[in-house]
Amino acid sequence: MKPLPPLLALSALSLITGCRTLGPEHQAPAPALPGSYAGTAAANAAQQLGPEGRWWELYQDAELSRLMTQALDRNANLGASLARVEEARARLAAAGADDAVKLSTDPSASYSQTALRKQGAGTFRQRQQDWKVPFTLSYELDLWGRVRRSVESARASYEATEFDGDALRLVVAGQVAETYFRWKGLLAEADVLARSRGNRGESLKLNQARLDAGLVGELDVARARQELASVEVDQADLQRRAALARNALALLCGDHVSGLDPAGAPLAGEPPVVPAGLPSEILKRRPDIAAAERRVHAANANIGVAQTASYPSIDLTANAGLESFKLNNLLKEPSQFWNFGPSVHLPIFDGGRNKAGREAAEAAHRATLENHRQTVLTALKEVEDSLVELRSRAEQSAAQERALQATTRVAELSRQRYEKGLINYFEVNDSERDLLQAERARSQLRAARFTASIQLIQALGGGWNEPLPEAKPEPAPEKKSEPAQENNPTRRTDLIGW
Repeated sequence: MKPLPPLLALSALSLITGCRTLGPEHQAPAPALPGSYAGTAAANAAQQLGPEGRWWELYQDAELSRLMTQALDRNANLGASLARVEEARARLAAAGADDAVKLSTDPSASYSQTALRKQGAGTFRQRQQDWKVPFTLSYELDLWGRVRRSVESARASYEATEFDGDALRLVVAGQVAETYFRWKGLLAEADVLARSRGNRGESLKLNQARLDAGLVGELDVARARQELASVEVDQADLQRRAALARNALALLCGDHVSGLDPAGAPLAGEPPVVPAGLPSEILKRRPDIAAAERRVHAANANIGVAQTASYPSIDLTANAGLESFKLNNLLKEPSQFWNFGPSVHLPIFDGGRNKAGREAAEAAHRATLENHRQTVLTALKEVEDSLVELRSRAEQSAAQERALQATTRVAELSRQRYEKGLINYFEVNDSERDLLQAERARSQLRAARFTASIQLIQALGGGWNEPLPEAKPEPAPEKKSEPAQENNPTRRTDLIGW
């Protein structure tokens, strides 16, 4: 029986062993999650969001939507993130190229001269030319899955980079919204101070007139002037803080100036309020958790890559080309040459290098598992913190409204009693100072509630495609069962396997 040619024999070997892939198969992490969050004022915004997750439209603010569009299009950090995604995509393509046949050429030309001396004769010189145009064709037989595992790792790393971009997009959008509402909250405080300054100015005029009429002493006038100056100091500080907020907004939007009206509309109204009972499963939609899971997958594939270093590798190499000592004979048939042969690498002793490589890959995989677990726990904490913040700020705001009503009434009565000469101006000053503080506190609490609602939406991963189920009463405590695992999750917000 005629033996198989070497190329055919190696091809058969590749078909027989090529399906062997070393390394453990990826199992997506499955952290235990609570059935729902402990907070009773969960912002379940899914029912109100469109398919693109434009969560900022919940606030029904056209200026915010305009700024958000500009920021997501022009923010420099997001631009850098897109470049990193392109880099990861190129690395994935490079990893896949290892599974392709490689063809290269290294043309060369040399000229040599040698001095020779013969017995009984003089010295003569021998000159020689060598013209070569070789072509090398090579292919690595992926017997143990090194290339396949490398591509698997590169693909998971690429997907992780994409999710990093999604996470940064969510962070930038949140920063834009928070900065915008902080700026509008400062404008609301500025309105309060403007009204207070007008009232203090009227009080100063009134006390000056009463002093001229001999009804009050100079102390009342000095006290009124002091209170007016104090309000003017606060006004200057608020103008500074509002300008800094506008500058921060301009940076987030990728521009030198934000184009905002310095005297824009102050913050008013209430943040979106939605029902309770938000299921913890929606954390699967957080891009940072998705990125952490993809890195677990990449590290798992790298274990297989490290394991293949301890196994034999076979490269098929073919060389062909033209070589001649004279350039005019280079294209003639006698100048042609070729050869073919496999190259086998058998690791025998490496001083423990391959074993250390496997251990390093396994340790890196364990580290990514811990990072994933920490990311999930951090996400749970951020949601719970946001729920606590949202609920507490709502309770504070309700109490502050009651306090403001009472303080307003105290200021009115104090003013009436002073005008009748029943009390001195110190009591009026105290009541008006308390009223100013109460009005500013209301503006600050309103801004804090908007900020808390934004932080909750960020903690939940922003928008998502599918509406969540309607809120249900919390069931009695019971043993939690872990969700089913999914292998090889796909791209975007429905990606993560648990």
